[in-house]
Amino acid sequence: PSSKSKCGKAWLSSTIEYIRSSTLYGLLTDRVVLLVIIIFSIFQSIITAFEEVLPLWVKLPNDLGGFEMSMNTFSIITSVSAVATFFFSVFLFQFITKYLNALWTYHILIMILIPFNVCLPMISRITDYLTAEICLTVFIVVIRVLMTGIVTGISLFINNSVTKDKLATVNGLSISVSSILRAIAPMYGGTVFAASLNNHTYPINYNLVFIINGLFFGLCVILGCALPERISRKKIEVES
Repeated sequence: PSSKSKCGKAWLSSTIEYIRSSTLYGLLTDRVVLLVIIIFSIFQSIITAFEEVLPLWVKLPNDLGGFEMSMNTFSIITSVSAVATFFFSVFLFQFITKYLNALWTYHILIMILIPFNVCLPMISRITDYLTAEICLTVFIVVIRVLMTGIVTGISLFINNSVTKDKLATVNGLSISVSSILRAIAPMYGGTVFAASLNNHTYPINYNLVFIINGLFFGLCVILGCALPERISRKKIEVES
């Protein structure tokens, strides 16, 4: 029994030592890596919830706070936002980060996103349909451009949080964690939105899901404040 006990302890200690020496364990115990993965996962899941609720909201009847918009019109708005997002990603984002580092760019973009996101459903109160449609188009374009810029910034944080040899592992880990939350996000968005339709008092009416999304974006701001300035540069450059 004593020899078996010694073998068991030796196996356990070797297993623990193997886990501690693994790349995954090193990443999970790195505060900066954990922060960027949490921020990335939360933000991606809220984007998923937003995209789930947005077409449902624009199709709502006017008396429920919607636009009664056809999917054809909504598709045109989506196409416009896609073109704007492309130009922002290809041309403007690098120009912005050239003068502001990635961390400051992240904070500025997400602070602009929060009021746009929260105020989006209030456009339905505009009585003139053409004016409301123009405002809706502008808001959706701005929101999606901001979201794209923020995701790009967080992706830079992920790559800058580790050295070159750990890039594949940290990216796989961040995608795995975010995928779990993104699978839950449509259920959260749809459930909250459907439940809020029975209420007509602000903020627990159709505005509710957008307000909760804004709170999650605010959480991303708070978590981002804990990131070091070096996250805007590659880690290998800092270490050298």
